Amino acid sequence: MGLARPLVVVVSMIVLAPSESTAEGDVGAGREKAARERCTECHGADGLATAPDQPNLAGQKPRYLAKQLHDFRLSARGQRSNARLGERRHPTMNANARDLSDQDLVDVAAWLASLPCGTGRQVAEAPRPQKASRCHICHGPQGFSEYAMVPNIGGQNRTYLERQLIVFRDSSRGQTEWLGNRREHPMMTPQSIPLTDQEVAELADYFASLGCEG
Repeated sequence: MGLARPLVVVVSMIVLAPSESTAEGDVGAGREKAARERCTECHGADGLATAPDQPNLAGQKPRYLAKQLHDFRLSARGQRSNARLGERRHPTMNANARDLSDQDLVDVAAWLASLPCGTGRQVAEAPRPQKASRCHICHGPQGFSEYAMVPNIGGQNRTYLERQLIVFRDSSRGQTEWLGNRREHPMMTPQSIPLTDQEVAELADYFASLGCEG
């Protein structure tokens, strides 16, 4: 019970915070910009990743996607996002996002969000870990979030989910297993710190096994 109130307060700060960009995205322009910036080489022409350590972005929340691109761009320019909303570093993504305009961000996000999320892909069933109940507060019991700024994680690539949890956890310790990757977030960082490698693997197995449409 002692954790309930602080957790709710932090969730409210995050999910109710305004997007970094509120402009409308153009799906057609976003498709062209994604091709130009070579987004499809990793994330696929249909928004479904070409490698298991990359995220599927098809059908993801557009405001969330635009915010992540915004944070990658800030880090590339040696700046930092609003401390409440986190920081993100990745060598490839920082380089690709560096020169994107605000309109580019929302256009690419709009295109990715417009794509079908990959329903029907075959995934192995996995048991629900006890720690998953903490994830449900923001990401929903089926990995489908009701909040515009919180990503859907149901049906996401298992390897990607596992690596992101480890990066959240190990960034707080001043180290990451994957050189150049860093993520800080006022909710995800404290939630990931106590997790063991086994618990991380179990959570990744579980959420990857869920459907991507909630």
